[in-house]
Amino acid sequence: MQTAFRLIAAGVVSAIACSCARACRSALAPAIALAAAAVLTAFVLRLLKPVADYLQTLREGAGMEPSVFSPLLQVGCIGILTEFCCAFCAEAGEQSIGRVVEFGGCAAALCALLPLLESVMNLIRPYLGG
Repeated sequence: MQTAFRLIAAGVVSAIACSCARACRSALAPAIALAAAAVLTAFVLRLLKPVADYLQTLREGAGMEPSVFSPLLQVGCIGILTEFCCAFCAEAGEQSIGRVVEFGGCAAALCALLPLLESVMNLIRPYLGG
């Protein structure tokens, strides 16, 4: 709970600092926003630690192999990080960079799924006559 309050406080302070820098037409506003994004990301990752632990417990309880569960988790993380980066690029006024990052995130997600697809193919290959 304290981490969430710290996240909110850091977000408010960062937004105020960026607004003040933009009002003064300072070139520091993007640097402040980038530093704030890095700090806030660290807070968010700390918030997600219990979620990761719980997902591990679910995986073990379901008897899923790490080779099956890991790609799913990776794709989820890639999606979240890609969305975050796209939003940051859009906020910075660089929508074209955001679109390329979005495309790269899709490609990375497909690459992360390849081991899972290989496992599925190995399971169904005997039924396909191969």
